[in-house]
Amino acid sequence: MKKILFFWLCFAGMSCALFGQNIGQADAQFTLFPWASSYYNPGAAGEQNNTICFTGFFRQEYMGYKDQNGSQTGETSETSTTTSNSSSSSSTDKGSKYSDGQQFLANLDFYSRKIHGALTLSFLKDAVNRSSGLPHDNIGVRLGYAFKMNAGPGKLGIGAHVAFVNNAVDKSKMSLEVAEDPLVNEITESMMNLDFNVGAFYKTETWYAGVSLSHVLGPEAPITLSGNTYLEPGRHLYVHGGYKWILPWFPSWVIEPQALFKLNTPSAFGFDVMVLARYNGILWTGMSYRYQGGMNIMFGARPFFNSSNNYLKGIDIGVAYDFPLTRIGRYKQGYSGGNVEVMIRYCFDIYRQETYSGYGNNRYIYKNQY
Repeated sequence: MKKILFFWLCFAGMSCALFGQNIGQADAQFTLFPWASSYYNPGAAGEQNNTICFTGFFRQEYMGYKDQNGSQTGETSETSTTTSNSSSSSSTDKGSKYSDGQQFLANLDFYSRKIHGALTLSFLKDAVNRSSGLPHDNIGVRLGYAFKMNAGPGKLGIGAHVAFVNNAVDKSKMSLEVAEDPLVNEITESMMNLDFNVGAFYKTETWYAGVSLSHVLGPEAPITLSGNTYLEPGRHLYVHGGYKWILPWFPSWVIEPQALFKLNTPSAFGFDVMVLARYNGILWTGMSYRYQGGMNIMFGARPFFNSSNNYLKGIDIGVAYDFPLTRIGRYKQGYSGGNVEVMIRYCFDIYRQETYSGYGNNRYIYKNQY
């Protein structure tokens, strides 16, 4: 245990040294963050006790929100020009400080004892629309490896990602103010960046904890328009953890409090706290709160959890709805009604479960453990 504590202190010190005073664009965030652990933390890859695990996310942000031009999320530029002035004026209240958009994440983990850990491959598309001032798509691919080892009562994973991120600017969706900026014509509509992420993840039967640092190489050259800075991926420090509590008087119920803390700069701090309740391992529901964001409710199920078919029991689906508590969520024309997020996970083993009759040798039985 002392070695584990020493490792965490060393990793935290290294993260703080690399972090410095950098400021930059925020990473994509997900309400169902426990299912996206290997995206935030490369050390969390391969923690599902299965050989292969696929996780997909889709998130629609600030549905119905209108920017300063009065255009709703998903409308075309032509539609936005026909919106009445009254609608436009009702949506200008701090509209430029929020980003309406979509996030799509696909993540694949592959665990193997032969490589003493897990490989992970993820694809992310983060579409930031008009209300950011500079509409753009962040499209990235991450390839990572996590080394796994037994440590004390649990298991420790240490991992790293190499990431290729393409920032594509959509000039056709720019607001009139930004479009008239003389620097707009100098913007490269597409640029590719190389980046790295590192992380560590420790898990026992009842709790887990992790820490990671994204964008280790630091901010790229930013784009400055109308006094605002864009496309500058600053370093992010993540600290996350959770606990499983089986109710003594109702063993069928398991309560899981979880938290994710995020730090972009000393002044750009955020966190998500969540409480999940699982029933018989099949149904789950919960609530969460995001600092300077809103309240969230979530529901999900593992419909084949108790099935004898190993290729079905690994299906997990969930949906979350966010109620904004900021000024963007006021219930009047031009403001957002909330965010919707859908998650699906499918995990299975590619090795058949061996059965024996008569004589046999169990020396070569495959076990998915470290």
